[in-house]
Amino acid sequence: MTDTAFILCLVNLGFTLICSVIVLYAVSEMFKIHLRNHKSTLDFVLEEVKKHEDEEAKKDD
Repeated sequence: MTDTAFILCLVNLGFTLICSVIVLYAVSEMFKIHLRNHKSTLDFVLEEVKKHEDEEAKKDD
């Protein structure tokens, strides 16, 4: 019985480690996607600000 319990404990530990790695990978991928979306949003805002500044410069001329 002790051998069986030890084997089940090892299997449970291995399963837990595998699931933890999968969850950490998924979270890191989601974070990469979030950062990519955030960067594209910032790029869009900066382009709009630059356009607005260019229009203001043309009006001043």
